[in-house]
Amino acid sequence: MYLFINFQTLQMQIYDKKIKYQVYFHDFYKHLNAIQISF
Repeated sequence: MYLFINFQTLQMQIYDKKIKYQVYFHDFYKHLNAIQISF
């Protein structure tokens, strides 16, 4: 399972096998690029 946040498209995607969640962030994170957190 890993958490991928793409700040250019303001999307957060949580991948857990076949399950995919996606939520949107505010414009506050627009200046950042992207970050991936594995756990």
